[in-house]
Amino acid sequence: MRSFSERTRLQTLRNLSADAIEPGLRNRLWNVIHASCFSSPAWSPDLNAFVDRLWDEYFKWPQDSIPHATVLQKIRDYYFHAEWNQVYDFIEFCAGAFPENDSNARFTAKVNGVFTQELAPYRFLGRRLVRVTSPEEFDAIEQALASVDLLEAIRERLHRAFDLLADRRAPNYQASVRESLEGLKALDSSLGESAPKFLRGMAEAVESGLACLGRPEKAPLMKRVWRGLSGRRHARRQDAGFEDAKFALVVCSALVNYAVGRAARADSELEDGVLHCAKAQA
Repeated sequence: MRSFSERTRLQTLRNLSADAIEPGLRNRLWNVIHASCFSSPAWSPDLNAFVDRLWDEYFKWPQDSIPHATVLQKIRDYYFHAEWNQVYDFIEFCAGAFPENDSNARFTAKVNGVFTQELAPYRFLGRRLVRVTSPEEFDAIEQALASVDLLEAIRERLHRAFDLLADRRAPNYQASVRESLEGLKALDSSLGESAPKFLRGMAEAVESGLACLGRPEKAPLMKRVWRGLSGRRHARRQDAGFEDAKFALVVCSALVNYAVGRAARADSELEDGVLHCAKAQA
C-alpha cells in the first residue's frame, strides 16, 4: 500500500530528481550491496578479491590495513556517511569489482530494479551509471499538475498518469500512458477553436517519439494504446515500461503547458484589441 505522502502527492518525482539521495533509496541500495557481497558469514575467495580491490582501487588504502574482523562495519560507516555522489561512485565501482561477470550483471540488475521502484533518476547502462531524467522534465510535469488554468478533467488525467507511474508498489505504465494521452484529448476538446492547430495530431507525434525507441517487429506502442482508447484493441500492460510512461507524461505535460499558454495569450491579445478599439472610439 502506498504511503500517505505518496497518496497526497506530498512526495513527488522532484524528491528524487535533484542531485541528492533519499534515505530510503540509500538504504535499499545498501541492502543490495550487503546481499551481494556480505551475505555469507564466512570469508570466501570472491569476497576476499572484492575487498582487496575495494581497498586498493576505490579507497586507495594500504591492503595490509584491511580489518578482516570488522570490514563490513568499516564499509558500512563509509557508505552511510558518504555524500550522495560518493554513494553513486561506490555503487558504480561495485558493479565491476566482482570476480565473476555474472555476479556483476546480477548486481547491476538488482540496483536498476531498486532505481526503478524508487523513481531514482539513474540507471546502469553496462557498468556505468547514467542520468535518465533531467530537471526540465520534472519542471514540465509539475507545472502541468499545479496549473490553475487547467480544467479539472485534464488535471485529474495528468495526476492519474503521474500516480500510475509513481506507484512504488504496483506501477501500471501502460495505463499511465493512456491517461497522459487522455489528458491531451480532454485539452483539445476544452480549448475548442483556441487550441493550436497541431494539438489534434499530437497523439501521432508522441507515437513517433516512442517509435524512435525501436519496435520494428510490431506496431508502435502509442498506436496500440490509441487503438485501445478507441475501443478497437487493448494494448497489453507489459508493452509499456517506465521510460515509455515517463516520456508520455513529460511530453503531454509540456504540450498542455504550451497549449494553455498559447490560449491564454490569444485571449489576452483579443482583450487588448477590444480595449484598443474602445479607446479609439472614445
